[in-house]
Amino acid sequence: MTLSIPEIVVAGNHTPASPYSYTVGPARSFVIHNSSGVQVVVRPISDAGAGDWISVTGNSSRLVTKSDEDITQLDFYLHTPTVYHYDLPGTSGDFVYSGLARVGIEASPATGAELAEISGDLQGYYGLQTDWYFDGGVATDTVIPIEDVNQFVDVNFTIAAEGLYDKRTNPMKEASAVGHTGAGTPADPFIFKLEGLTVKSTVVATAALAFVPDDDEGQLETRLNFFRAPSLAQDNFQVSDITLNMDQGADDEYVGEASLSFFCDETIATVGPGDAGSFCFQFRSSVAGTLSLRALTLYITQ
Repeated sequence: MTLSIPEIVVAGNHTPASPYSYTVGPARSFVIHNSSGVQVVVRPISDAGAGDWISVTGNSSRLVTKSDEDITQLDFYLHTPTVYHYDLPGTSGDFVYSGLARVGIEASPATGAELAEISGDLQGYYGLQTDWYFDGGVATDTVIPIEDVNQFVDVNFTIAAEGLYDKRTNPMKEASAVGHTGAGTPADPFIFKLEGLTVKSTVVATAALAFVPDDDEGQLETRLNFFRAPSLAQDNFQVSDITLNMDQGADDEYVGEASLSFFCDETIATVGPGDAGSFCFQFRSSVAGTLSLRALTLYITQ
């Protein structure tokens, strides 16, 4: 049952030290539904004491638990009040606008499979690992020749025998039995499926890698190449970031992790069955060399 609570107003008295407190339960866990555009911070309270503060971003939901203890109270405050400076004839100062956040609280099952189901509806991950993570194994190499310098290219990736971790959210698993397609080669790269996600969903995509440049003063860039939902018939778009600055000499191994986050807008979120966006990882180096991919991981918030 969802309980509607009063609007939470953060002013001088609603801070981590003096939060808005609301009596609940008792129950083992709750789902906090933040329907506002501002970030809410919540902590669970039990008879044994207070738990950690947990952020709930705007227009999202988050599961709140406290080990194996019954929660009897939830404390709230807004993350960042907005400060406006004013200058009027004869007076000036700062006005703190705390904002309003409307939050719904839903008691969830205490333990077992039902609690796992609730958690799986909200958050998950999808991971691919190479043999580098297993005894005696190596990463998957892609040689970047001179002719591919300063161009984004698709690369090789070989999944270890036990290197696929499908912990996608329940809506994603219900929408598609597989999390990616492709053979993991430049001619047929892995394409990660976004089917099951909505316009409220967010993803953090990471690539654990190393690069051995043939020349000094190189730079490696990672990008996500997005394919919009097929029914929309729109061009691809990309997001990218610098992963490595290789300025300590050639022929040395530079290790790093690319991390790119995105939200699912109307063009890549699920439009209908079998109709959603997708994306692939691509890389660009300013010098020739060898790229070694160790893992590709998606951290998903439904």
